[in-house]
Amino acid sequence: MEQAFSCFFPIVITFTNKGREAVLCSIPTQGMWCDRHALLIRAEQVRRGLVAPDLGEKEDPDFKE
Repeated sequence: MEQAFSCFFPIVITFTNKGREAVLCSIPTQGMWCDRHALLIRAEQVRRGLVAPDLGEKEDPDFKE
């Protein structure tokens, strides 16, 4: 049985120049990783400016649309 876990730790988001993929680096909590799909959605929202980056999140300074 699969369970979804929320993230309670900083996520570092770096976007590629094409803006289609994101490299997500996170710290596992008690051996559990956050859902990658949810992180990709969050990365896209940050990239588009729909949500502000949280502490520990950053965009690639060389990112170009």
